Amino acid sequence: MEERELDGDGIREWIADRFEELVRENFRSRIEVGGVIGTLREIERDFLEEWGGPYSRQADVYEQITRKQFGAPMRPVRFELSFGYDRIRKVQNDPLILGEGESQVRLAGRIDRIDLCQSEGTRIYGVVDYKSGGTPKCNSTTVGTGRELQLAVYAMAIEELGLLNEVIGPGEEAVLGHVGYWSLREDGFVSSAGSPDLVKKQADEGWREVIRTARGVIPRLVLAMRRGEFPPFNTDKECTSHCAYKTVCRVNQIRPLEEALGKTWQPGPPDKEGGSSQGKGSGAKGGEVVE
Repeated sequence: MEERELDGDGIREWIADRFEELVRENFRSRIEVGGVIGTLREIERDFLEEWGGPYSRQADVYEQITRKQFGAPMRPVRFELSFGYDRIRKVQNDPLILGEGESQVRLAGRIDRIDLCQSEGTRIYGVVDYKSGGTPKCNSTTVGTGRELQLAVYAMAIEELGLLNEVIGPGEEAVLGHVGYWSLREDGFVSSAGSPDLVKKQADEGWREVIRTARGVIPRLVLAMRRGEFPPFNTDKECTSHCAYKTVCRVNQIRPLEEALGKTWQPGPPDKEGGSSQGKGSGAKGGEVVE
């Protein structure tokens, strides 16, 4: 990336221009195919170009917040970093392995962005996942029910697979400063982790509880899926009012009968044996791999 001596409005303008330039470069060959496909891609390009200005402002706010929080601004050091099998590049990287025996699962993923800064001799890193819409909530509750696992998986992969080693050096330490979603349409970056304990050099207790929860829940969820446990249930009581598939959805079909039959399913993580906390499954297959 070229070096520029810019401040304030100059930096924001440069980011917006560079964003638009990259969008156009990416779409140039895709639009040249012509026809309906080319026209649709041109519309998509024009739509994405509109995000340049908002993103530049979000980036400015992000730098100010991280500078205030950590004493130095977070800066990107890795983009689209893969673990496990990379289906785009056709490369097999080390997967994140959780669980043992028949509940063992091998996870693959691609982390949008990892940031890094240094404060008072301590390296601090951040995990960013971009979203074109709203930002889901990642906490012990959403992780515990298996509804929001992405950020926790990314954080575990970075720690356990040493994904920062090329940046900070093998055996060197870095503390998780924040992890969260960056909404391009809304308010930019929203962290799901509190400030780290730089004295003890560890992430805040709330986020460490999220990781402990995810480490236990993921293998049990996978084993339940292997046993064919797919209860027709949605925690959103209004889901059938806005879902495009409500006429064929089993939730819509079964929900009116739940109370009448006294068979209302209560959401919860699978038990330690792999069955759901509301009933055991059967026919589990060990040794399967999920990526």
